[in-house]
Amino acid sequence: MGLRDLMLGAYERRLAASLRQQPLPRHVGVMLDGNRRWAKANGANTVQGHQAGADNISPLLEWCQEAGVEVVTLWLLSTDNLNRPPKS
Repeated sequence: MGLRDLMLGAYERRLAASLRQQPLPRHVGVMLDGNRRWAKANGANTVQGHQAGADNISPLLEWCQEAGVEVVTLWLLSTDNLNRPPKS
């Protein structure tokens, strides 16, 4: 387990503790955005960036379920991306 995993675990525990003190929403909406930016910042290509984003959907949904969120809406595509040049 690396430092990043330890930090992420600590953050998750802190966030979960703070959520217990607040009323939880029944519905959460998430726009899945930033895969290209993540890929570029991490020396990966666009496909790898989208795969990394997709790999995080299941943990997000599991976390929402554990927190008691009843409905999660995921937006996967911005219409802005429909006009994006193929190589960007």
